[in-house]
Amino acid sequence: MVLEALPHLPFHYRPFADGTFETNDYGVSVVVNDGVLGPSRVFAALVVMPTVLCFSLFHLASAVGIPRATKCIMGLSFIASGVHNIDNILRPTLYHTPEFIYRGELLFPMDVGVGFWHVVVALGYAAIQTHHPLFVLLHAVTTSFGLAHYAMAPFINFSLFAHATILFESAMGLLVARHFLSLSGPAPRKAQK
Repeated sequence: MVLEALPHLPFHYRPFADGTFETNDYGVSVVVNDGVLGPSRVFAALVVMPTVLCFSLFHLASAVGIPRATKCIMGLSFIASGVHNIDNILRPTLYHTPEFIYRGELLFPMDVGVGFWHVVVALGYAAIQTHHPLFVLLHAVTTSFGLAHYAMAPFINFSLFAHATILFESAMGLLVARHFLSLSGPAPRKAQK
């Protein structure tokens, strides 16, 4: 771990919580007991991420020259992604989070999830600002990564709320892609001489 290697720190820093893991039916080591919910993870999930979400929605709502439908779809995409990721970070056992994602590599448990969500939001911003197909595709794909939860555990093992957040986020990713593709439309044909 990065910070454990720094001997001058005046405190013992342990970047991951005391979670316990089991290998599930799919052969994946997933968190089954979250242990202590540390203050860093609570701060990230209940202060940083909602602040970024509110800022994103405010910026989107006040943007000039963006069609109302685009604002609504992107706003719903940000909300769906935010709700799913905040809940996943606070309650990783409900989402059968794999050990390699749960263990904090730099700051706290699930820090990879927090960082990834910021990338999703940044790609959404880039898609809005540029309408470039690459950013639209990347945003649609990253919001659909929630479907990977179903590769970690059987479908029936998830709660109804977990299903709702995973599927809502993924559906919004597909809707964003469909919306932006419909805005671009087919390329105009050149007139025949």
